[in-house]
Amino acid sequence: MELGEDVVRHVEDLARLELTAAEREAMRRDLQRILDYVADLASLDLDGVPPFAETRPGGGALREDVPQPSLPPPAFLDGAPAADAGHFVVPPAIEAAEDGDA
Repeated sequence: MELGEDVVRHVEDLARLELTAAEREAMRRDLQRILDYVADLASLDLDGVPPFAETRPGGGALREDVPQPSLPPPAFLDGAPAADAGHFVVPPAIEAAEDGDA
């Protein structure tokens, strides 16, 4: 399937992007490579392959999933850069406006 300019512009609009002609062409090539790869995957003969195959030797489970007690707060807070009253102290994600406006 050849990817047309109209599809690339539609993706550009959906992503709220404003691309130059060169960026649009690069996006078209990248999307085309992705679609070609998916088409290659779709053409594979997977008869006899189970829906999920574990690729690691020995299976997927590394250990039994057994509940265990959590670490006591001092143990995990010891490695924290800052802590206060049993909690991690982190910088604010949103700074308050200097003039009081939100």
